[in-house]
Amino acid sequence: MDYGTGWTYADPLPSRSKESVILMLRKIINMHGKPISILTDNGEEFMSYLVQNFLRRLLITHLRMTPYHPQTNGCLEHFNYEIEEMLMCYCTPNSQHLWDTYIEDALLAHRAHVNHHSGTSAFYLAYGSTPHLPHDFIADTISNPPTDEEIEQLQSERLEHVQDLERLHAEVNERAHIRLAQQAECRDERYCERALGIEDLILRRSEPDSKIHPRWDGPFIIQDVTDKNTYQLATRNGYILRRLCNGERLKRYHPATIDPEASLWYASADLQRKDANERLKADLVRRRGQQ
Repeated sequence: MDYGTGWTYADPLPSRSKESVILMLRKIINMHGKPISILTDNGEEFMSYLVQNFLRRLLITHLRMTPYHPQTNGCLEHFNYEIEEMLMCYCTPNSQHLWDTYIEDALLAHRAHVNHHSGTSAFYLAYGSTPHLPHDFIADTISNPPTDEEIEQLQSERLEHVQDLERLHAEVNERAHIRLAQQAECRDERYCERALGIEDLILRRSEPDSKIHPRWDGPFIIQDVTDKNTYQLATRNGYILRRLCNGERLKRYHPATIDPEASLWYASADLQRKDANERLKADLVRRRGQQ
């Protein structure tokens, strides 16, 4: 997704791989030129040596999302939800396996749709005109060619569209900055109420394996705080977790009546095993990419 215009891409793939990432990046670069930066999750295909080397050679900055915090790329997550809803409408119960054939139709509908935040469509922001949809009537200009006066009028209207497009880009960017500033203000107010700091005991929201699985793990000790609302966590016995954690997933820990030392040690041992396995897996992927 292009954050400037809201233009979206989607390619059906049999599996996630570093080769497919390279092909997608090449396709975007050939169509629109090299981007300054890209934002992705921490998937193995994005962190592979092949993709990282490709980005370094083209001087493209790679920004990564905080693990388990999809709000970092909220626009893309919302697009994924919308495209799924569209595909559900296109596919009949007997044609669910043909969903990939409707991707381009769904993308056209999404690009032509007027976004309530920007006040216009992604198609208009990208091309400066509205698209001719399949059900639209198109005049026959071959058998009935336009007159010279009509051509001059069309050229004048097109010039106005281009000038309006530059103004519209500036307005859309200004609206986006205002919206982000408002969201940041609300977020800062919420975090000031928590007042989490270094050496505080906190709980981290986990991804439950089942409906009865605990939704919070820990407690952890805050080792460091960044300016991007991410926290470096450690267990009671000093083991520092590999990944930073977003503040949205944290809450202050209030010791219960049970023995806190036992729960702390249990969480530390369990999470050390999981974290160590993640590190070994990441190192293995990195070594395979370098071969």
